Amino acid sequence: MFIESHSLDPKQLVNKAMKMRESAEQNSGQQYNTVWCVFDNDDFKQNFRKGLILADKENIRTAFSIESFELWLLLHFKRVSIDSPLNREGYIAELRKTGRLPGYEKTDLSIRQCISYRKLGKAKRIKAVTNSKELETKAKSAGRYYSKQNCTIHRLVEYLEALK
Repeated sequence: MFIESHSLDPKQLVNKAMKMRESAEQNSGQQYNTVWCVFDNDDFKQNFRKGLILADKENIRTAFSIESFELWLLLHFKRVSIDSPLNREGYIAELRKTGRLPGYEKTDLSIRQCISYRKLGKAKRIKAVTNSKELETKAKSAGRYYSKQNCTIHRLVEYLEALK
């Protein structure tokens, strides 16, 4: 398993993953059976769809959260409607409420933040997966798959849990 973080738009991220996969396969002589790109839409609206299309074409799996990763975190605590007026700032405000992640900071990738997330536990993770699946299904059926409220992070979580 190899994990790297990049501040790239989705299309650039998929291109980077393709190069990393090719390089790793050349060095090891073995093919990767699964490559994932995880991203949010933040400010990358132009290349968001292009990134998903390229990933599909290149057999790279994707997990994303629109409008930001905080939507995935919020889904651990509550359902979010595809019609919700919440945006990135709204997700953060909701996360900071008592009983959730009151010290949450978007730019804080500290050990403390990771420990806080892990302490949420399996029940919250199951709730987030359920809420994320529901949101994706509703966004698809409403023809709003690329709209502000959608999340597919559950795909990656389920994949990783199946590896155990």
